[in-house]
Amino acid sequence: MTAVRSKESVDNLNSTWVGSDGLVTFRRPLVSIGEIWFGKANRHWVELASVHSLDAVRFLQREAPIEGTAAQEYHTLILDLSKRPDQLLAKIHKTARYKIKRAAERDGLSHRCWSAPDLSAIRELCSFVGRFRMFSGLLPPEPGWLETYSRAGMLDLSVIVGQDREPLAWHCHYIGSGRARLLISSNARFGGSSEFRQLVGRANLLLHWCDILRFKENGIGLYDFGGWRRTDSDLRRSQVHRFKEQFGGDAEKSFNCEVGITLRGRLYLAFLGARKRTLDLRSRLRSRQQIANPEE
Repeated sequence: MTAVRSKESVDNLNSTWVGSDGLVTFRRPLVSIGEIWFGKANRHWVELASVHSLDAVRFLQREAPIEGTAAQEYHTLILDLSKRPDQLLAKIHKTARYKIKRAAERDGLSHRCWSAPDLSAIRELCSFVGRFRMFSGLLPPEPGWLETYSRAGMLDLSVIVGQDREPLAWHCHYIGSGRARLLISSNARFGGSSEFRQLVGRANLLLHWCDILRFKENGIGLYDFGGWRRTDSDLRRSQVHRFKEQFGGDAEKSFNCEVGITLRGRLYLAFLGARKRTLDLRSRLRSRQQIANPEE
């Protein structure tokens, strides 16, 4: 799932990209955090943390937990992009295949992508996402966080628009280690008529399919849907999981680990954990309200 981050100005974030080690550092006013995605061994992370004066390191979707840390299991769905396009299409549920075909041929949609997005494109994404995240009580994404990934060559954005040129859905992917990992998927389904919501649903399916084909053409080996659960008590998240299942991906389990190196780092990680629990509680309460009042 998408990580929730504090809203800070771009000027408060600086990054360092460390080649094959896959380390990105986020320099905040009082703390420096390092992130390593899809790590296997990462035997030198202690040395890296020392060299870059890090207060904490976050390991995301690691194959195995780090001994002595509170590792959290992470589940997602992945597609093997070495398969032919017709094989990938055949894995998609037949109803979703029909909607993709209809969206491509009859809905008059067009899409655009950025493999190295500038701050203007990132802010456009964040503005769109922020408008619709308020319905689920989530914070908008932080432009500085995404710009850091973009400067490191690890970010990809895509958008699909209707005939009126208004955006219907935006996607944001992390690119690294031969994988395209969905970070943000946001669409305009909140509000509007039933017909419009159905159009947005088809547009979102088509944008996913276009992303998958584009990443395959670019030589990326795996597509990662960015989180999945078989069951979820949160109504809206459960709907997202069922949406992802339509593409026929294979389940994968990994681990997220956080290591506080200094006292400041440990306090910062504790703060992030408390905030996440608060937001999760708020989301669950809203989900219960939606079940009791399905027309909201």
